[in-house]
Amino acid sequence: MKIFYIFLLFFMVACERSISIDEYKVYGDREFYAEKWERSPKKIRAEMIYSYLLKNKPLRKLTMGRVKKDLGESDVYFVQDFFPAYSVIHKDEEYVFAFSMSGACGDCTVKNVYIEKVKNAKK
Repeated sequence: MKIFYIFLLFFMVACERSISIDEYKVYGDREFYAEKWERSPKKIRAEMIYSYLLKNKPLRKLTMGRVKKDLGESDVYFVQDFFPAYSVIHKDEEYVFAFSMSGACGDCTVKNVYIEKVKNAKK
């Protein structure tokens, strides 16, 4: 049974979705600036996602401390309380732009990046 769990763990790690920045270009390619992000509406923020990810390649070296410095504290929940997550709007639909992290510390690094449409969002 122990061997099964070890195999399962290796399988899960091997199958972890890789981070593809190119898939975020559909949200726009507006230049990212932290001070602009802070004061911009959600629609403009969505347009900066691609640029932010490009500026922070390789993403697996990006830390939680850096994400929070650049994007501020989370404004929406995503899976875990400590995952940085931000509400954005694209084509009049609300999305959650989030980072899964290797842990809850400031030096913990990004495991993956997600953008998911909010179900039942009020417009």
